[in-house]
Amino acid sequence: MRGDKVKISYLEVAPDSVIGEIPLEIVVTSRPALKKITGKVQSIAGNSGDSRQITLVKNKYYSIDSSASVYKQVYKENPVSILFSDIKTGDQVQLDVDGAEVAMKVTLIIK
Repeated sequence: MRGDKVKISYLEVAPDSVIGEIPLEIVVTSRPALKKITGKVQSIAGNSGDSRQITLVKNKYYSIDSSASVYKQVYKENPVSILFSDIKTGDQVQLDVDGAEVAMKVTLIIK
C-alpha cells in the first residue's frame, strides 16, 4: 500500500547485461497505521475518482483516494455511508490518512 516501507531484493545480473535490475522479492517491513486528522472544511474540489481533494482550515490540503469510504457520524451512533458530495464547506470532518497523507476514509462529524 502507498506509504508502506519495503525492502526489495534484486536478482543479480551481469554488469554488461542489457537486462536491468530484476526485483526478486519485495517485503513490507512497516505499514504505518492510518493517522486521524480532524478539522473544519475550508473547500472541496472534485466529486468522483482521483480528482477529489479536501482543504481543511489553515490551507491543509488532502487528496482523497478513489477507493476511500465516506461516512456520516451523528454523536456516538454507528457511522452511516454517505456520498462525498454530501460534505459542505464549514462541516467538521475526520480524515484517516495513510503514510503518504492521502485520505482513505472521510467521516462527516455531526454533534
